[in-house]
Amino acid sequence: MLIEPFHALYANKQRALAEPVFFDAVKEDYQQFLNAGFFLHMAQPALFIYKIATPTRTYTGVLASVDIEAYLSGNIKKHELTIQAEEEKQTQFLQNRQAAVKPVLLTYAENAQIDAWLEHYAQLHPPFLDIHFALEQQNHQFWAIQASDDVIFIQSLFNQYIQHAYIADGHHRMASIARIQQKKDAPVAYRQGFCAFFPSKQLDILPFHRLVRINQSIDSQKFTTICRIEKLAAPALPSAPHEFTLGMGQHWYRLHWRAEALQLPTDTDATLLNKLIMNNLMHIVDVRNDPRIQYVAGADGLDAVQQKLQTRPDYMAFCLYPISFDTLATLVDAGHTLPPKSTWFEPRMKNGLIVKIY
Repeated sequence: MLIEPFHALYANKQRALAEPVFFDAVKEDYQQFLNAGFFLHMAQPALFIYKIATPTRTYTGVLASVDIEAYLSGNIKKHELTIQAEEEKQTQFLQNRQAAVKPVLLTYAENAQIDAWLEHYAQLHPPFLDIHFALEQQNHQFWAIQASDDVIFIQSLFNQYIQHAYIADGHHRMASIARIQQKKDAPVAYRQGFCAFFPSKQLDILPFHRLVRINQSIDSQKFTTICRIEKLAAPALPSAPHEFTLGMGQHWYRLHWRAEALQLPTDTDATLLNKLIMNNLMHIVDVRNDPRIQYVAGADGLDAVQQKLQTRPDYMAFCLYPISFDTLATLVDAGHTLPPKSTWFEPRMKNGLIVKIY
């Protein structure tokens, strides 16, 4: 995988931390923040080491520019179908800003040589940017790799050991770059995507849960033809693959797919849910764009699902078990994709910390 240095801006720490909405609003209000002095310019193009430290673990990755051809040719592999409206929105954001305020998160099979070099470099050099987020109890640190010998060496490691990578988060952002590049007379600058590479063992995979508006009379017994079902004494998340939980009003149930439902090895729980319940039982044909479906990130937990159900009694909730990286990689390598919102990856990167200029 060829990675390239890029021209970057980085957050003016004092200004950014003094403005509570900056990291949420910069995606839409980038130009206003830029004009107001919220960003500083890097003196020359660079690759970056990006380290995120939480109370439980530390994640270390590399920020780089990557030719969009790696995505179009399949060396950067997608695992989810995109939602058209979100893809169009991200394309508009990117064109209006002429900058990417958040990288696409990529993951790859862990490599000891790359890990060791990044750790050694970080030990020898102080980070040029170190921001603490008190609410999340996280530190985000960055090291700029600019010396030509260092750039060439880390490039050689990626060229030698990383033949392909998987999109963990940012399918719509990557698709938006491809959309622009494939237009007639597309600017040359848009040949390059903004990516963050983290080894797979440093990522945590969580699911997305579904809330679905009920437009017809439906009760838990409707699922008994395809699932074994048991009533729960309290709300709960699933505890194993091919198991999910269902919340309806004040009642919760644990469901297991019946053997006849598990016909194909490529059928994940999200795929089965879409096909056997959303399509067949609830008559929701387009799960990518149907407004009756809402998604709750696994990181928000069961409490977030319950809170939504309490305010929306016309909804039911489906809570899923996370897919493993090995299963994900096996499916993607075989050419399969997962339904939209199948995975939520940690760590989560912040908008506006490092910006790639187009």
